[in-house]
Amino acid sequence: MKIFVVRHGQSKANVGIDTGEDIVDSELSEEGIRQAERLAARLKDKEFEAIYSSDFRRAKKTADIINKNHGHEVIRDVRLREYNFGEYLDYGKFIEFLDKEIKEKNIPREFISPPKGESGLMHRERIRKFLEEIQKKHKGDILIVAHGGTNQLIHSVLRNLTFEEAHITPQANTCVNEFELIDERWQCNINNCSLHLPIPKGLIDAFEASREEPFLMPEEINGYDGRCFGKHRRLKRKIDELGIKTRFRVARFSWSRQNIPKEIIDLALRDENHHLFLQVKVYSKWLNVDSTYDSRMPKFNEWDARSNTEIAVDYDENLSDEESLDIEEEEKELFVKEFDLWQDFYRELNKYLREIKK
Repeated sequence: MKIFVVRHGQSKANVGIDTGEDIVDSELSEEGIRQAERLAARLKDKEFEAIYSSDFRRAKKTADIINKNHGHEVIRDVRLREYNFGEYLDYGKFIEFLDKEIKEKNIPREFISPPKGESGLMHRERIRKFLEEIQKKHKGDILIVAHGGTNQLIHSVLRNLTFEEAHITPQANTCVNEFELIDERWQCNINNCSLHLPIPKGLIDAFEASREEPFLMPEEINGYDGRCFGKHRRLKRKIDELGIKTRFRVARFSWSRQNIPKEIIDLALRDENHHLFLQVKVYSKWLNVDSTYDSRMPKFNEWDARSNTEIAVDYDENLSDEESLDIEEEEKELFVKEFDLWQDFYRELNKYLREIKK
């Protein structure tokens, strides 16, 4: 037995068209309908014993589009609804309420219920009962169309994940999850897969344009900066202009661990340094993106916008989001302050880079 779990297509609430009370039962946007049609094409050859969906409009419509290729009577089940935020129609205000309750009561978030809403435990329990019921009822493959938070807790129930683990399990619009029952235990074969959706327009072009900027150290303080910091700051601006979310990440590394002649490394102001790269959010997945080395280097990255690239340096530690933001900001001032002290190293490293690019 397999259970296929998908999230609804993009809703009007997802893109800020629906607000206030409309967000609770928001319908699909035009893009959400296109996403659902692509998902339907992906699933058209699957044989489902039954199709279940939440009774909210965005899930119902997604399920109906998929079902055009299957001819089932879609079973609507309120237990598949998204988490009930109660009186909180503004997610930011709900998080404020949650943080306040956690601090004042010193209890985990899953125990907290908003006014007229439900706790995480209550949400998980209705999902657990639903899954228990369909497992007893069916032997063949099942399709479930639900919501991001609900899908995360399906992962929690079937994979025995904690709430913290479940909440960091991404679920993009129309993503596919596949669970298989093997020896009375559920195995996750596919998680948050969006291969049926197109790569965002211009994303790979932006990466390749950044990569092809020559990897070279700055020779003048206001001149071309072909380091990882310069290249990824420019790449971030380009991708942000496409409307795609990005964030800086920093890895700590040592020059002495890199494949550079020792006589050049000895000129470095210090051995320990920081390497800047990007993380780009593509269909709810944060992907590592490193365009540091241009294609004239012996080693460089290709990127398909669906998986991580390699990190350009042999690094010692990958720093947190918060640490990365701080270091990226501090580096701007440090670069100016120490520029003259790095010049011998930069000059010799550039000679070496130009030589190996011939």
